Amino acid sequence: ALAGDPLLLAWQKSLVCDAQRQVEIYKFYKQQLQLALYFDPDYSSQQPGSVQIVMKCPSHALFLQGLTKVFPNAKLVTVNRSPCVSIPSLASLLNSVGRLYGSSPHPHQSGILALHQTSTMTRNLNVLKSNEQFLGSIAEIQYHQLISDPVAAITSIYKQLGVGGQLSVEFQTAIAQYLNNHPKGQHGVHRYTLEEFGLSEEKIEEALQD
Repeated sequence: ALAGDPLLLAWQKSLVCDAQRQVEIYKFYKQQLQLALYFDPDYSSQQPGSVQIVMKCPSHALFLQGLTKVFPNAKLVTVNRSPCVSIPSLASLLNSVGRLYGSSPHPHQSGILALHQTSTMTRNLNVLKSNEQFLGSIAEIQYHQLISDPVAAITSIYKQLGVGGQLSVEFQTAIAQYLNNHPKGQHGVHRYTLEEFGLSEEKIEEALQD
């Protein structure tokens, strides 16, 4: 699925509304995870249930009906950032992915897709948060907190989800070492603007206001 494909937006809209199809897709996704983990010696050597699998994929928020049916015990972490920053960042990513696969998406197409995805993800997450069934299953942190004090941010996540206490000294040391070895901007700076993707603060506010 490419950002420049005119059918992509229609396909995503239809899938977002089709809970049964989402379930079928996530059942297949679960099988792929199980297969990958079966051949992972670090995982297969552990006691069942003793290891937490962490996946970073914001687009799961597009299809939460299927995700929560197939993974009913899943814990979700949302990192909140200004949509006027995150949406053009996503549009830039979609544009790059399109070029990577030989497409030539117009930047404004990528902007429309990024805006639609973000508004859908926001709406889905708000519905989930309002459901008492998922109380304690969703943690929220601010992006600036994660960047400025990752130890405090992760501690907050654990506390909100009820999955652990204080971080061990070893874990905190590992975080510090990773940050020291991977400074921000190490591979360059991701530059983008709202305007290059046909976006504006007004358009974003209108799309997200409900």
